[in-house]
Amino acid sequence: WFLPFINGLWFNFLIALIALYFFGYVFGQKAGYNIIIKNKNFFWAFFKTRLLTLWLGTLIGSLVGFFEEGLTNDFGLTNAVIDYIGKPLLGYFLWCAFLNNN
Repeated sequence: WFLPFINGLWFNFLIALIALYFFGYVFGQKAGYNIIIKNKNFFWAFFKTRLLTLWLGTLIGSLVGFFEEGLTNDFGLTNAVIDYIGKPLLGYFLWCAFLNNN
């Protein structure tokens, strides 16, 4: 079921994956510095960097689709922003809220 879905969106997933690795590397170093050197709380340092990494990876992947297809659709710019940026970020936050409650 996943391969037909990703077949048309492979570029979006590739850019999002690269963004996730990049932001994970950058924010992971920052979290390590805060935990080891500054003796900050492990949970909060990890939580902040994880949230930023996933949020920015989702945003970058969404922006690829927005610039590829969203700007040229016939339904207007507002609909494109909601479809290509708002819905993926909302889905991410709802998914995180569901996982934290279970």
